[in-house]
Amino acid sequence: MIIRNFLNFVKNNRLLFVLLAITQVIAVVIILFSFGIYRNNRYKLAEGESRDKSLIFSPKENVDIEISRVRDKIVEVSKKYSSLIDSTYIPTKVNLTEYSPEDFENMSLVYSGTNIALARSEFKVVNGEILFRDVYTDNILLTIDEDGRGFTEDELTNGARVCLVPYEAYEMQKDKFEINGISYEIIGHEKKPLGLYATSSREFNIPLMSLPDDAKLSVLCFNLKRPLLRSEYEAIRAEFIPMILSENEVDISGFYSIEIDEKATIKTMMVAAVFMSLISAFSVCIIYRYMLAKRVKTTAIYRICGCTRLKSSLIYIGEMVMVLAGSCAAGSLLFELIVEPRLEKSYTWFSVIYKNGSSYLLVLLYFVIVSGIASVMIAASNRRTPKELLSGKMK
Repeated sequence: MIIRNFLNFVKNNRLLFVLLAITQVIAVVIILFSFGIYRNNRYKLAEGESRDKSLIFSPKENVDIEISRVRDKIVEVSKKYSSLIDSTYIPTKVNLTEYSPEDFENMSLVYSGTNIALARSEFKVVNGEILFRDVYTDNILLTIDEDGRGFTEDELTNGARVCLVPYEAYEMQKDKFEINGISYEIIGHEKKPLGLYATSSREFNIPLMSLPDDAKLSVLCFNLKRPLLRSEYEAIRAEFIPMILSENEVDISGFYSIEIDEKATIKTMMVAAVFMSLISAFSVCIIYRYMLAKRVKTTAIYRICGCTRLKSSLIYIGEMVMVLAGSCAAGSLLFELIVEPRLEKSYTWFSVIYKNGSSYLLVLLYFVIVSGIASVMIAASNRRTPKELLSGKMK
């Protein structure tokens, strides 16, 4: 009965049906958008207090962590959390095994009194692919002498024994350099420093997958696109501790989490949703009251043929609930599939805000409020007798 009545309603009142549906869809989109803007602004305010946007794992004093222990996990985490991690920077300590500390006197190439140099590895992940970090293409490549070249994209991932070296290293060894007992081809070197007091860099550049297995981790730095939520920080931390590293081996720094009182936020938005629902319900009731007025004779016939007040009310309430449920679902899908993805470009936190689905509780609250108010209106209109209904006067 309800479905047949609903289909007749749509058939005979197409314009009103479309108007009612569009009104509901727009109301749902506005509620979800308002919820997102409110929370995004709170996150942005908290983000402004952040000192930096990085997550740094540093070996503790006198702790050596060989890159072979964490290399695969670094790549895995960088790919898994590419929506959070802008780029990954991994300096390691390596031994220049062909030389003794005395060979490096008065040079900036190694740590003082040693033959230990710094090897720099860095990359970013885009669509699951390992690519060059922007600082590499914007800065490092510009410092390479014209008779050399930079890494190819294949060399980033295939473990090729290639390196870019400081000018001092190139002067010592033109073609190859032995690093941790492994011969690396010098494919490019820093331009000759200019000026009386100019010194070259001390960093070798080696792709992460090409580093010697026994290279010692100096720092693991994830450069972030934004500060992390506490839950995101805990998730990344759990990838390393205690799965691969122990708490006694590394310190974690450079991290600032965004802390938002989720309960207070939801409570505030529920109050706002109630207010918006009442306004929307008023609009819906005006439209639906007009629809009932047009069908008052049909209602009178139902009553004359034995339909009780309760049953006739339930028919119209069921009809209204079907329209409202379909509109809420359509509005939610419209927002999730079309509106929200486009807004993510302008609102950084939208991908986080709508991830757990809590915002759709507001849509449910809206549905309940509008259904309740409209049901009361329908029940009140059905208190009249068939004679009063046939008179055509609405109360």
